[in-house]
Parts: sequence; C-alpha cells; structure tokens
Amino acid sequence: MSVNLFSIDIRLENDVVLARQKARTVAAALKFDTQDQTRIATAVSEIARNTFQYGGGGRAEFRIENGPHRMLLITFHDKGKGISHLDEIMGGRYISPTGMGLGIIGAKRLMDSFTIESNPRTGTTVRLGKRIPPQFAAFSSKELNQLLSTIEHLRAARKNWRS
Repeated sequence: MSVNLFSIDIRLENDVVLARQKARTVAAALKFDTQDQTRIATAVSEIARNTFQYGGGGRAEFRIENGPHRMLLITFHDKGKGISHLDEIMGGRYISPTGMGLGIIGAKRLMDSFTIESNPRTGTTVRLGKRIPPQFAAFSSKELNQLLSTIEHLRAARKNWRS
C-alpha cells in the first residue's frame, strides 16, 4: 500500500525550487535527520532541474510506500525525447556539453533507491527513494494527517505565490 502525498507540475524554473523546498519539508516532517533532509532535497532538485531543462517539463509525485521498509518515494515523469547517453551517464563516462553531467549520478548516490527509464518516444521516468527513519516508520494516522496538513498549507501558499 502507498500513500500519495502530493504532486507538482514542473513547468517553470521556479517549480524546481518549489520541488526542492517541498522535499525538504516532507523530509523534516518524516523525521529524517538534517543530513538526509539535505540529501533528499538535493537529489530532488537535480532531477527536477533535468525534468525542466532537458525533458521540457513534467511532473513530480511524492508518496510513502509501505513495504518491508517504509520509503519516501519521489517519481519524476517527463515527455521529452529521452536520454540518449544513459548507459554512459550511469557509468560515469559521459561529459555533458551543457554542464558537469553529474546530476543524475549525484542524485543516485544521495538516495537509498534509484531507477531511471528513458525512451525517445515516451520520455524519462526517474524514481528516487529514501528509507523512512525508524522513529517515524510506524506513524499514526494523526501524524500522517499532520503531515498532509503541512503539505496542504504549502500548496495554498504556492497558489498565492503564483497569483
């Protein structure tokens, strides 16, 4: 079973910043330590930037996966033309003409789970996962409601910010 927290459209450069901020807020609410909050926010920022810059925009979905290990999962989808040098990138052999080319590899190193699928016809999907700390792994429905309320408050603030 999984709990969908929220999703964000990544259409503007400001959406990259918003995705990072929301990732940090969720990580703090789930009681990740400060270092893991930074790791999660950084990985989300890198993949959100790629989604915006190379994928032409897309969507990020945040959820909690209940399995043997509860995980915070963030999935990015875009409808871009795919990543033509994916094997080289994942092998650390690709040098990007537009930057350092380390965003995908860096995001992978920061997370506990990472998958990427890319196709020129359907775009790219990246899944990032971080195991939820034991002190929050068995959260109550009250704690989950508090988390969702915090996220909703951020969503309302975003609408006001964009207006």
